[in-house]
Amino acid sequence: MKQETLEEAAENYANKKGHIPTTELEDAIFKQGFLDGAKWQQEKMYSEQEIDSVISDFKHDLKESTSTYVKQHCEGAIFGLERLKQFKEDNK
Repeated sequence: MKQETLEEAAENYANKKGHIPTTELEDAIFKQGFLDGAKWQQEKMYSEQEIDSVISDFKHDLKESTSTYVKQHCEGAIFGLERLKQFKEDNK
């Protein structure tokens, strides 16, 4: 099985979520949020509890924000962190 790159994962996530960007900038922001969350986690390698805490923070920001930019960034970051958490569990 071919392992997808982070960029491919971001693209696939955007497509699965039915993300229909109204501008190229909006599309880039959505995907960059995913990439930022994944890369951050990859660099930090925190424990599962710490990952859950960060996901919870992003979910709080997502719920409370009125900014489309923040909401898109949070959605991508949450998904990226959850995928990396699953990857970590699969590779134990």
